[in-house]
Amino acid sequence: MASKNIKATLAQLPINSSPQKIESWTPPLYLGQTSSSEDDALTPETCMIAQECEQIAKGSSLPSLEIMLEPSPTGPDLVQYHSEMHYMTIISELVDAKASSRVTRIVVEDRKPVATKTTQMKTTQVRVVIQGLDPLDEEYLNNKSAFSLPSKHSCEAMLQAYFSLGHPHVPILDPVEFVKSYLSGSFSLFLMQAILSNAALYAPMPLLEACGFTARCEAIETYFSRASLLYQFGCERNQLRALQGSIVLGMTAVTGSFDRDFRYWIHNAVRLAVKMGLHKSFAHKETESATCKLYQRIWWALYIRDITLLLGGAQNMRMIHAEDNEVLTIPTPESLGDDIPACYAHLIPPLTQQQREYFIEYCRLARIATRCLSILKSHPRETLDLIQSELHLWRFSLPESLHAVHRPSHVRSDSIWHMVLMTSSYRYESMLCRILRKQSEGRDLELEKKSAMAVRAAIYELDAIIGRAMAYDMLSMLPMPCISIGPTLLALHLEIVLSPSESESVKSRSRIYIHQAIIFLQQCRDLPFMKIALDLVDWALTKQNLLSIEKLNAPPTTITASHLHQQEPFVDLDKEGSGTAGENQVNANVSVFDVIERLDEFLELGAMDDTLISDLWQNIS
Repeated sequence: MASKNIKATLAQLPINSSPQKIESWTPPLYLGQTSSSEDDALTPETCMIAQECEQIAKGSSLPSLEIMLEPSPTGPDLVQYHSEMHYMTIISELVDAKASSRVTRIVVEDRKPVATKTTQMKTTQVRVVIQGLDPLDEEYLNNKSAFSLPSKHSCEAMLQAYFSLGHPHVPILDPVEFVKSYLSGSFSLFLMQAILSNAALYAPMPLLEACGFTARCEAIETYFSRASLLYQFGCERNQLRALQGSIVLGMTAVTGSFDRDFRYWIHNAVRLAVKMGLHKSFAHKETESATCKLYQRIWWALYIRDITLLLGGAQNMRMIHAEDNEVLTIPTPESLGDDIPACYAHLIPPLTQQQREYFIEYCRLARIATRCLSILKSHPRETLDLIQSELHLWRFSLPESLHAVHRPSHVRSDSIWHMVLMTSSYRYESMLCRILRKQSEGRDLELEKKSAMAVRAAIYELDAIIGRAMAYDMLSMLPMPCISIGPTLLALHLEIVLSPSESESVKSRSRIYIHQAIIFLQQCRDLPFMKIALDLVDWALTKQNLLSIEKLNAPPTTITASHLHQQEPFVDLDKEGSGTAGENQVNANVSVFDVIERLDEFLELGAMDDTLISDLWQNIS
C-alpha cells in the first residue's frame, strides 16, 4: 500500500522539470493519525523518523538544559546529529535549507509489555524512578544491589570527595542542577553510581568503611559494576546523563576483570557526543546558552582524555580526529558553570578561580600536544624544537593563580592544580620526545641523541614533582592524572638503565629514581591499579636481575640509594657479549619498556595476573 502511494506521488511530478522548493511538507499518516488498514499502520520507527524530519526542517535551536535533563515518563530520549549526506537531512532541507537544524531530540515511547503473571508483581519505589523496567530485570538488579546507595550522610560525603578532586579536572556536570536533582530525588541512578565509583578513588578509608567496604578497590569495583549493570539494562533513559556517566566511568580505574573497562566507556562517551553533534561548531554558537557551555566542557574533556590516553599508550589510535573536529574555541572561566548558591555549598564545594583556569589551561595543553604529535609524524626533524618551545611558552604563560607556590604553609593547598598541569605537560613532552627518539634510531644519530636528552630532562622534572608530593604528604590530595604518572616514570627510568647507549652516570641517577618511584607506588598501593603496577615491576626487576626480590619487597624505609651502589645489582650492559649468554643476561635489543610501557594503561585497566605477566616475559626472552 505504501509503495503505491509513493508511485502515485512520483507520477504527479513534472518530467524533466528543475528542482523546486517544497513550501511545506507533512509526512503521510503523521503522528497521532491512524490507518484504516493494519498494513498501513505506522511503526514506532516511522513515527520517530517523521518527528526528526520535522525538527530538522523547522531549524529548532538547541533545547534548554531543563528539557535536556528532564526525565521522561513515557520513554528514553534520543538526541542525534544528522550528517548532511543522510537521506533524512536531504529530504528535510528541501523544506528550508537555511533554517534547517541537524540536531534532533525526540522521546521514543516505551512499547507496552505483554500482560503476563509477572506484570502483576508489586511495584517498588525503584520502578517509580525507572519507568518501563521489566519486573524480572528489576528483580535481578535488586539482587545485584544495583539500586543500593550509601546512607544520606555517607553519600553526601562521597559527593564532596568527587566534586573536590574529580569534577575540577572533568567539569562535565552542571553542579547546581545536579544538587537540585539529588535533593529532589530525581537524580540519575546510573550517573550517581558512576560518581560514587570515581569518588572512591579519593575518599578517605573511614568513609569507605562507613559505606560498607573494607578496601578501596572493593568500593571502586562495586560502584563501577552497579553503574555498568544499570546501563546494560537500559535504566538510563536520558542521553545526556548517559554521556556524562560514561565519561565519569571512563575516568575511573578498575581491574581487568571488567570487559567494559575505562576504554569502553570513553569510546561510548565519544560515540554519544558525536551522535549528539558536540563535535560540530553549531553546538557552541549560542555562547550564553547553558546547554552550549555544558556541551563545550564535555567536548573538551573528551579531547583532553583522548590525547592523554594516546600518549599514555592506553589506546592505539585517536578517537577524535582534527579534520572532524570543528570545536576550536576553548572555554572561558565564566563558561565553567554558575557559582554554587550558599544553600548548596555544604554539599558541593564551588569551583575556585584557580580550578576554573586550570581546566582552561589543560585544554590549551592538550591542543599543543595534539599539534606536536601531528607534526611529529610528517616533519620529525622540525618537531623537537617545536615540542620544547611550545611547551616552554605555555608553562611561562600560565595565569598567576597557577604559578608555583614555594611557601611551605601554602604548598599543600595551593599547588595541587599547578602540580597536575606540570605533571601532564612533562608527561606529554617525555612521550613525544620518546616517539621521536625511537623514530630516529639508526637513521639520524644527532636527532636520536637530542631526543634522548629531552626525554631525560622531562622525566627529571617529573621526578622532582613526585618527590615534592611525597615530601609534603600530598598524595591523598592529588587527582588521578598526577598519581598515574608513577608507573610511567618508573618504566622510563628502567629503559634508561637497560639502554646500552646511556652513560653510567645517567644510569646511576635513574637507579636512585627507580627507588623513589617504587616508594611512590607503595604509598598509593591501596589503589587497585598501583598494586598491579607494583606486581609487574616486581617481576620485571627480578627477571632482569636489577634488584633482588628481597630488596624490592623490603619496607620503603629500608630502600636507600646506597643499596643500589653497594650490592651492584645491575647488569653491565656496556660490556660486549663473549658469546656465552647466561640465563639472566639481558638482550640489548629488548627494552623493559616494551613490556611495561602499558603500566599507565594498568592505572585505568587494572590487573594482570601472574600468568599474564609471566607470559609477557617469556614472549621476549
